[in-house]
Amino acid sequence: MNKIKKVVIPVAGKGTRFLPITKTISKTLLPIVDTPVIQYLLEEAVQAGIKEALIIIGYSQNDVINYFNTESTYVQKLSKDYEEIKYTLHPRPAEMENIDKMINCGDPSYGGAMYGCTHCGNLKFVPFRCHSRFCPTCGNKYSMDRTTSMSFKLVNVRHRHCVFTIDASLRDFFLQDRSLLNCLFHSVSSVVLRLFSKMNKHKNFTPGFIMVLHTFGRDLKWNPHIHWSIFS
Repeated sequence: MNKIKKVVIPVAGKGTRFLPITKTISKTLLPIVDTPVIQYLLEEAVQAGIKEALIIIGYSQNDVINYFNTESTYVQKLSKDYEEIKYTLHPRPAEMENIDKMINCGDPSYGGAMYGCTHCGNLKFVPFRCHSRFCPTCGNKYSMDRTTSMSFKLVNVRHRHCVFTIDASLRDFFLQDRSLLNCLFHSVSSVVLRLFSKMNKHKNFTPGFIMVLHTFGRDLKWNPHIHWSIFS
């Protein structure tokens, strides 16, 4: 009898039994201790002799792809534009430290740990990871913890998302003096509160919203902007 060497893992469901956590995290990435469930499933499949695995995910579960994509386009772009980022954008030492960590994350030449099974005697070498929260792979746990915490604070209603940015001609001022970035939060808050005050002059309420600062765009160029979410 031929051994089974391929497995199909259907995980496209929304994970409604785990709400509200699964509003922000795919159910397959829910951690047991500090390792996602899907990782345990695949490791057990490999131990059982499985050579190929097909994971069926939903259309919005890109976080599952990113978890297994060790050579993400994000890290590839960091490697390609390393010199430009370092000498043109003038990042802080802490930022360059994290970029170096991400580029070398999982590289066996930087060391690792050897694990051995006391029953079968098999050995497995596992390269050290960077543990940077900005890393697409290592930062997954940080993202899960953060989004889970926020999911319990959000009201269970529809939310609207807006992005506030500044003119390109002004961005260099914020690059030279990063303390100015705090002004973006105050500016957005002032605009929103003033808008709601004009629209609801006879109603005494204060809108609740969340703001997150991003200092770079998708092209990894300096572009400070605020992501703003408010209930509908």
